[in-house]
Amino acid sequence: MEKINIKLQDTPEFQIGVRKFQKGEVSKDGEIEPIWVKKLISHREWKGVYSYNPSYCNMGEESIGKSRKVKIGFMVVGRAPKDCELLNDEELVAVDNYRKSRNVLPRPLKDIVISEI
Repeated sequence: MEKINIKLQDTPEFQIGVRKFQKGEVSKDGEIEPIWVKKLISHREWKGVYSYNPSYCNMGEESIGKSRKVKIGFMVVGRAPKDCELLNDEELVAVDNYRKSRNVLPRPLKDIVISEI
C-alpha cells in the first residue's frame, strides 16, 4: 500500500482559513463567521489526512458511480469552497452531536435553543 504524505496545512480548507484570518474577515463583534459544509473525499484521504483532525466529522459513505466516497462535515470561514456544499439541517445536527461528544468547538448548534411547543 502506498503511503500518503499530505499535511493538514496543505489542504485547501486550511489554506482558505489562513487567508480569511490574514484578511481580517470577521464579524462585527470580532468573531469568525462560520459556514458549515460537507465534502466527498476518498477513503485514502480520510485515513491519511482528515481522520487525524477532530474538526472533520465522518458522516458516512456515499456511492459515486463505481467508487465509494467518505462524506465529511466541517466549518469554513467566509464562503464555501467550490468542491463543498452547505450542510442541511439533519447534517448540522449530526455534526453538532459529533463535535459535542468529542468536546470540539465551535459547534454549529451550540447557541441555538430548541424549545418544545
